[in-house]
Amino acid sequence: MSGAYALARPLLMIVKGETPSPMAKRFVDYVLNEGQEAIAAQGYVPVRQVKTAAPLQ
Repeated sequence: MSGAYALARPLLMIVKGETPSPMAKRFVDYVLNEGQEAIAAQGYVPVRQVKTAAPLQ
């Protein structure tokens, strides 16, 4: 192994206002559900438990 590694950092998703738009909610729901497969396939660690300040409604 060369000892090289890809730079990675956490992805923060922030929505504007107390209630996200329907499109924003669909995107966040996708990333936290089906999108986790794509994240794992790229070699990153998928989210195990979602922590939010307030649940998306």
